[in-house]
Amino acid sequence: MFKALGCIFLVCISWTAFGQRCHCQHFVRRSSDGTGFINGSVTRVNPGDTVCLSAGNYRSLIVSNIHGDSAHPVIFINCGGQVSIGSGKTAVSIMNCSFFHITGTGDSTSPYGIRVTNPLLLNYDNVGIGIGGNSSDLEIDHVEISKMQTGILLKNDPDCHPSTWEEGHHFNNISFHDLYIHRIVDYGFLVGYPGATVTINCAGGKRTVNPQKIYGLHIYNCRLDSLGGVGMEVCDAPTGVEINHNLVEHYGLRSKAWFQAGIIMGGLVNGTCHDNLVEEGTGSGIQILGTGKILVYNNILVHTSQDGEDAVFVDDRPSPEYKPLGVNLVNNTIIGAGRNAIRIQNQNGTISGDNHIYNNLILGCKDPFFFGAGHKLSHNLIHEDPRWARLDDHYAPRAGSPAIGAGADVSAFGITRDFNGNVRMEGKTSDVGAVQMDRHPDGVVHPANQ
Repeated sequence: MFKALGCIFLVCISWTAFGQRCHCQHFVRRSSDGTGFINGSVTRVNPGDTVCLSAGNYRSLIVSNIHGDSAHPVIFINCGGQVSIGSGKTAVSIMNCSFFHITGTGDSTSPYGIRVTNPLLLNYDNVGIGIGGNSSDLEIDHVEISKMQTGILLKNDPDCHPSTWEEGHHFNNISFHDLYIHRIVDYGFLVGYPGATVTINCAGGKRTVNPQKIYGLHIYNCRLDSLGGVGMEVCDAPTGVEINHNLVEHYGLRSKAWFQAGIIMGGLVNGTCHDNLVEEGTGSGIQILGTGKILVYNNILVHTSQDGEDAVFVDDRPSPEYKPLGVNLVNNTIIGAGRNAIRIQNQNGTISGDNHIYNNLILGCKDPFFFGAGHKLSHNLIHEDPRWARLDDHYAPRAGSPAIGAGADVSAFGITRDFNGNVRMEGKTSDVGAVQMDRHPDGVVHPANQ
């Protein structure tokens, strides 16, 4: 009896020290089947608290009714090693949570301290992380997601409950970064409902409603690889979208028409798409189907659109809340496109005539442009042989490249740096393409590039 009490005492000391080391106010509990869960309606979680996931395996994770505030988000973090979550229909389910942050930075030995994966060899019909209900103001980072149908899903499908309509809720201030999403059947990211309106059959008959909107979305520093369908698709986010510094490769592997792009800024989306590397895919590298003025710059698109599509595809998707779409496509490097390097389709005739295509480096593409709307071309360089541009392995021009100093000054678009974060030279010394030549601050060519 005394020995048993001693063991319990030692376990309590161990868990107390463990919690203190991870600065935990709470631990996620696990049921007998391995499901982790925490419900703010049952467990009082205060703004600024840290909720820890003990290292080990979880069948799934269910988080609900957790609310921080704008100055004190609730933090979820792995503690004591890597956390592995999988096999539930939605591996990680987040419902009715706000001002919270899920991070896999609790284990210094792993860049992704939280791993979401399906343990089955086949039947990847799960969602990695699903976010819905009245959730808002969230950040998710340093998580690996693999062997899922969809990596990250954020939306509510409109139904007969008004809480699922635009009037009922909107998502604010969403941030996804430093994620590794790979071996996915359909979408790496599907953020927002992919449709302008929805017709539903309810007790009072048919009704057409608007899906919920997203205000403020940032996706950055993510790596997406081996995707059957789309790398990332964002919909119904009319302001504040920024997609930058992501790597999307080997996408559209199922070659399913209209379901094989690297990055899609979908209907009613407005913002910027910059400094992304998209390569080796069957569909468009970037599709722009949004609203208002959209800026796309410093992207590198290599061997995209292998099924005869376009590296950059722009088209209009008018809806009741739509503003005429216009694009500024500036300082992108496009190598190898199945059809056009840049195509502005204008299928519905609503794209504005205020489109600027400046300083793009277009190499080895079947045709450089197709325009169904007004546009202005300036300082683009086009050649059928990529070797002509004398680029190094990181797509920067070497000494003697015709791209050096051949660009227009684009600081008026707010573009002051290149793909690598180097300050862009202005005026006649501006380089064409996403990456400029490495220079000393005094403008002298760096010896390594000679």
